Amino acid sequence: MANTCLNCGTELIDNYCHKCGQKATVKRLSWHHLFEEIVHFFTHIEHQFFKTSWLMIIKPWIVQQNYLDGKRKIYQKPISFLLIWITIYLLVFHFVNRFTHFEDLNTSTAISNEAAVNAMINKYRSLFEILILPVTTFSAWLIVARPKLNYVELLSVGFLYY
Repeated sequence: MANTCLNCGTELIDNYCHKCGQKATVKRLSWHHLFEEIVHFFTHIEHQFFKTSWLMIIKPWIVQQNYLDGKRKIYQKPISFLLIWITIYLLVFHFVNRFTHFEDLNTSTAISNEAAVNAMINKYRSLFEILILPVTTFSAWLIVARPKLNYVELLSVGFLYY
């Protein structure tokens, strides 16, 4: 067990920090951890979302480094962070399209295969980007990050930056 909390630096007395509540020991990210985050997202929305969002705007490298160093208690979990922002994006996008009639500008009189594909990609852009993220993360892991980070750790960082 560590002598000080990885999150706030307070001297540890028990298995949890008495000041911030973080566990004394932090495990490496794994597939099990990734699955737990997905389940947790659908059952909780945490107050850390706003703090994580603000820090991702002003100092994203701090969030990334702290999260990978084990200082995770003060931040929103990466998968729930991504899914909440995708939901916000889709709601705002739908609201803007509905009231500005922006979709009328995207329609064309000449229908071709290329136009149909472009329309589908535009309509489901977030879904395509989420599906591409694991592939690009795998490539980055193979080429750059393999000695320092495992795949799930790099994928979590990708969710933060998506």
